[in-house]
Amino acid sequence: MIDDAITELEPLVGTREACAATGRPQANHYRRHRKSPVPARPPRERMPQPRALRAAERAEVRAVLNSEKHVDKAPAVVYHELLDAGTYLASISTMYRIAVRIRRPAPSARGPLHVRPAGSGESWRRPVPRSSGIP
Repeated sequence: MIDDAITELEPLVGTREACAATGRPQANHYRRHRKSPVPARPPRERMPQPRALRAAERAEVRAVLNSEKHVDKAPAVVYHELLDAGTYLASISTMYRIAVRIRRPAPSARGPLHVRPAGSGESWRRPVPRSSGIP
């Protein structure tokens, strides 16, 4: 309806006055009745994060996580041990991300399950942890 009114008034008074008379912003009118196609946005290259670790730094963290001293420890424990020694390599979350990339999940909170013999000549059995509520 407003488009029809603007179309009738445009040849007589011009686009600006026709838009003012109908109460439609001139930019909206031109946007709706664009004669050229919508300009395509150029593809943007992904910008590298400036605070991201470089490849050499990631390799250093990976080497520390896979070292004999830290191989069975969670990245949070490794982080705190390194801080106690006066070394900062990366944040805890970054260490976890690197550990996931090298497909090494954090060790469980209860530790690894060890199989022990009950006594001499007995079969090997796995210890079953007891709940705190059962005597």
